[in-house]
Amino acid sequence: MKITKAILLIILYGIIYYFYQFVIGAITGAAAAIIGRIAYGADFYTIYKNGGMGAVLCITVILSAIFSYMTYWSVFLMRNLKITKVCNFKKLKLSYIPPALILGVSICFLNSSLIAWLGKIEFFKHYIQMYQYQNSWLRETNTILLVLAIAVTAPLIEEIIFRGMIFNELKPIIPAFLIIIIQGLLFGIYHFNIVQFIYGSFLGIMFGLVYYWTQNLWIPIILHFSNNIMAIIAVKQQEAESASEANIWVFLVSLIITALLCFFFYKRRSKDYYE
Repeated sequence: MKITKAILLIILYGIIYYFYQFVIGAITGAAAAIIGRIAYGADFYTIYKNGGMGAVLCITVILSAIFSYMTYWSVFLMRNLKITKVCNFKKLKLSYIPPALILGVSICFLNSSLIAWLGKIEFFKHYIQMYQYQNSWLRETNTILLVLAIAVTAPLIEEIIFRGMIFNELKPIIPAFLIIIIQGLLFGIYHFNIVQFIYGSFLGIMFGLVYYWTQNLWIPIILHFSNNIMAIIAVKQQEAESASEANIWVFLVSLIITALLCFFFYKRRSKDYYE
């Protein structure tokens, strides 16, 4: 019964977020096309090439996150629960912020090295090239809007969903190490392509591990923020092509930093997991 309830709630959380993304994306996309046609006489392709697509996607991310959170808040209220307490939004020690920021960056470099090496395997080459092409809109999008959507809003709502609500629903029924793996894999699947599945799953597992140790959702949010900021910087500097070349020294340094900072959070792990 508990397993069934947890599965149904996890599915509900996903449906809510995807529903708002679909509806808001359709509305903002249509609005952009209409405004572009009336104001500038431009077709949708022209709007896309001039950063309009990026603006639509960023606005969709921001608005769908807001509406999703309001809906989640209502769902938890109906269950006589506070979403902030369930998701472990606790007071954050200021001394944890710098190591969390650095860990997020080092995980980003570690992940980039992994994808670069996968790109040398014939099976993955096509998928990585397709992924880079599909994300070319990032270069054309306003940087401030991109940071608000990808580095601020997305980490907040995604950590609430995966390390917050999903982690919490699974906690009473399966061991912690399985929860860390499952929510990480779900985070990878959520991105809906094989390249993002690989690095998304890795990120999800790393974020879940640190969340399990700290029992404070602000830590994985900071990790997620710094990881996404690094990704935006790389795209804006047009380093997508150079990222395809694996650098063993970047990998080794990022691996050492990641291991040291994971040990930092492990040594300061919370004891109130089952409270």
